[in-house]
Amino acid sequence: MVSATDAGGERVVDLAQGLLELRVGRRSQAPDTGQWDTGFGKRPDLVMANMNMNFDRETLRELADEGNETALERLADMADAAGDLGELSELLDKGCMHAGSLLTRRAAAAGDLRELQRISDAGYDEAGNELDRLLKESWGDGSDRPQ
Repeated sequence: MVSATDAGGERVVDLAQGLLELRVGRRSQAPDTGQWDTGFGKRPDLVMANMNMNFDRETLRELADEGNETALERLADMADAAGDLGELSELLDKGCMHAGSLLTRRAAAAGDLRELQRISDAGYDEAGNELDRLLKESWGDGSDRPQ
């Protein structure tokens, strides 16, 4: 079975290659994942995961276009992991409340009141609640509110 040790000392195993070896009965001559040079200094196992993620993204898009809410949520998770706020916004516009949740979390952490209002206007009510909470907190206990 093809395996390598990553920079953190964890052993990475290529299960697909292992299945091929099991079926054919011998190891192929293909280089193992530890020998691949990604050119970007990334761990080879993460590069493979990204390659699979790209394939799955197309399938998820097709499923989402057919109305599959779980596929929309997975697309939102992938966009969030990639930091793709544009895609998250598009998914929210398509009615994905999970994308709204992820955008709200980011906007609240950044204290971006305008973005929270935009997310709320797009249909994710929790963003409005978070906006109200941040606005109320900005006045502390209320003693320094202007009259």
